Parts: sequence; C-alpha cells; structure tokens
Amino acid sequence: MKNNIILIFVSFLNLNYLISQEFQFRGSNLYNLEFIAKDSSRAAIRSLFYDLDADGDQDAIIVGIDKVDSVKNVAFSNIHYFMEIQENIGDRWHASFKTRQPFMNNFPFPNGYFYPTIGDLNSDRMPDFIVSSGVDSFLNLQTMYYERKSISGADQFNFISTDSLKLNSFVAGSFFIPELADMDMDGDLDIMMSGFISEIDTSGENIQKPTFFYAKNIGTITKPKFLGWYPNPYGLAGAIDQNQLSTIGDIDSDNDNDILSLTSYDTFKVLIFLQNNHLPDGKPNFDNFSSLLGLPVAGKQESLYPPSLVDIDGDGDMDVFIVQDLISSGTGIGFYENLICNETLDNTISQAGSILKANLSGVKYQWYDCTSGSDIAGATAQSYQPIKSGKYAVKLDNNKGCESISTCYNFVLSATADQIISNQVSIYPNPTNDYVTIRNNSECALGHIIFRNNMGQIIKIVKPDANEKIWTADLPEGMYNVEITVGQWKVTKSLVIGNSGK
Repeated sequence: MKNNIILIFVSFLNLNYLISQEFQFRGSNLYNLEFIAKDSSRAAIRSLFYDLDADGDQDAIIVGIDKVDSVKNVAFSNIHYFMEIQENIGDRWHASFKTRQPFMNNFPFPNGYFYPTIGDLNSDRMPDFIVSSGVDSFLNLQTMYYERKSISGADQFNFISTDSLKLNSFVAGSFFIPELADMDMDGDLDIMMSGFISEIDTSGENIQKPTFFYAKNIGTITKPKFLGWYPNPYGLAGAIDQNQLSTIGDIDSDNDNDILSLTSYDTFKVLIFLQNNHLPDGKPNFDNFSSLLGLPVAGKQESLYPPSLVDIDGDGDMDVFIVQDLISSGTGIGFYENLICNETLDNTISQAGSILKANLSGVKYQWYDCTSGSDIAGATAQSYQPIKSGKYAVKLDNNKGCESISTCYNFVLSATADQIISNQVSIYPNPTNDYVTIRNNSECALGHIIFRNNMGQIIKIVKPDANEKIWTADLPEGMYNVEITVGQWKVTKSLVIGNSGK
C-alpha cells in the first residue's frame, strides 16, 4: 500500500525524471561508516566528506548532537554537539573507514546551532569551515568562518564573525544550513544558504519564508571576501514554495554545480534536483526542477536528514549519503549510488614483453603507480613500459567524465632500465657524413646530445627536437661516442663520421 501512495504522490509533484539519471540504494552504514558510536551514543545528523589527510581519498566527518542538558527551559547553551572523523584507510576507489575519533580535543562549538560545511577557502591546503550559526544576545543567527591555522594542538582556528565577513545576521527564529561551492565558476568558493527566514505576515502571525541566500566570493584565492546576501538568485525563486535544506555538487556530470534539496510535500519528505544549466559566462541558471529515480521518500512516521554528495567510489559521478529512518531500509547512513557512471569499462591489462597495455581502446588513459599511490607523469597512452618492477594500474576515462581503474598488476622487470631505454634510442645513418637523426621511441623526453671524440673531448653539444636532423659535416672524420640524454638516463651510441659514410 505504501508503494502505491508514493507513486500517487510522485505524480502530483509535476516533476520530470531525468533521462539516464538514476540512483540505486546500496545499503546503510556501508564502508564501515558509523551512524552511532561504538557505545551506541552520538547518532549522526549528517556526514560530510573531505580529504583531510591529503592522501587522495575522501574521509568522513560525522556531526550531531551529543546531549541536551536536563533543564526546564532549554537554551542554546544547553545543547552540546559533537564532530568526529572516520579516516578512509582504503583508497579513492575502495573506501574503508576507521572507527570514529574526535576531530580535535575541545572543538570550539558555537553558542547556537552547529551546522558546518567544509572547504579550503584560502588555498593553504588546510580545510576551513563555514558554520551556521552562532547567536547573539537577541538570538539573531550569525554565520561564522572557522579559518584553519593549524592541524594540531588546542588552538587550530581563527574565528571570523559575521561582522568581519560583512554579512548580515539572520533574524531570530530563522534557520539555515551552509554550503561552499564555486557557483559562478570563477575559481573560488562562494556561500549558499538554504532554509527559512522568520517573518511576521500581514495578520501578525510568525511565518517561515523558504529562501536561498547567496554570498559571492569577490576576494582573492588566499583571502576570501563575500558580497551578499542575495535572495533566491539565478532562477531559484521558481523552486521555492516549501522549506529546503540543500547540498551542492555536480549531480548530472556536466561540469557545473547543481543543488539537491530535502523538502516536503504534504506529509512526505522528498529530495528534489535543481538542475544548473549554466550560462556561457559560467553563471548558474537553475531552470529545471526534478525528482530523481531511486532516491528515498519518507512518510509521516519516517525521517530524512539533509543529504551529502561525494564521489565515494572514484567513478566520476556524485553519490548520495543521507541519514535516514525508513520502514523499508531501517535507520542509518544510507548510501545511494549514482548510476550515470555505472557502465562497465573493460579495465583489464595485458603484458607483452616489458610493455603493459590497457585492453580497452578509444578512451583516455592515466597509468598509476600502486606502490606510491600516485599518477605516473606523462604516462597517458594506451601502453606503458615500466622502468622498474612494481604494481601498476591504469585509470580509464570514457570521455563522459566517468572513470574506472584496473586492479594493480604485478610487473617484474626482466631487464635493467638502462637497457630498456638504450634499446628504444637509435642514431642513423651510421656511418654518416652530413647529418644524423636521433630516433627516440621511449616515453621520456630527449635532452642534450654530446659528441665526444676518441680522446673523450667534447666536440659538439646540441639539443634537437624529436627526429630533427643534426648537422655533422662540420666535424672531423673519425669515431665518436654520442651521449644522448633521455629523461634521467644517458645513452651512449658509437658513430662513424667520414668517407665511409658516403
């Protein structure tokens, strides 16, 4: 019966499903994410994701209410929050989270709400927070900027207030959650607030007015400065008829930032997709408001909390995590996989001699060193010839933004790197009189070339382009050793110059 009600409800939404845009529920608390702590306390309200340790994968930040003091009249000071991290000890493609640990000892929670978003606002490679919201003596909401200045110790943040940000407070009774995203595609992070502003209507009743507020970053890459607030910008006025709590990310994989909002219809809680079809100048243009197949719908006795977007499986599209309490799937942090990049790519590798080759043709390639955990510079062809034994993988991009990575291939080098490079470099014609050409079939750059006579004296130094002819008619006849720099290696070839070259 419930499924029938949901289908009827969806038909009333008057929203179009997106072609090829679908999510699939994969389970709750996957990858060892912890909805509650090991002692069954501190239930999550939201999970954030950020590469806190700069190792290339996404770590989890779990936020919620620790406890509320048992007092007759609860004030903001009686609400105690927690923020804990789960380090990703897997990799970019295979997440696996350690158990919860405090983000830091004695985190400086505000007196007010604690709803953070995370991003590097000043390009110092340390994550900062925008927090909604501290409250002043009149209970107005103040947006706070936690500027990270250290990753250890008790004093890790500079606190920058609403006044210093030159952003107005929101009146008492309002509620907003923040997001950091480059909305206008100018290279820095802007602030987008979603929630409601408290107002008095014409009859004197207090109402909640659904609103997006936008603050444009007009500062520099190292010193943010915000201009705002702008209500319901870029076409968002057409999407506001119910309260929305939102997250931001490139949901449809078209290289701009869309919005995924938690809202309500009658007694149902639903997620809607506000699609950004950006303008030629990069400014957002929200002109399509849709539901998405596969995302949850909560009924009267069920709960959904604001979602998070992250590419948790490294396939190039944004997946959804959401704290939920649903009859069908239970209570926990639900994971909904984005199926845009669910196409199976043949990411297998074959070996021929000392050369590794991706078996799939017609895509983009990036070879990867599994031992160091890093991309191999310049190794972007379908084939790759390692210069040492180790474990290697190849990352494939299907030219639509979707990625796949192979399993790590155990490669054993049967010859020395010098031998391999030497076999890939040749000099011709030999013997010669007038010129020679260096043929470089390696993936390393050709550098300086030194001609030495049989006494070891340097006679000529050149740095030609690939396959460029090198003039030798100006050299005396005789035997030469030609030292060729290829990448970090030096290859020596013998050359005869003289009449025998005619």
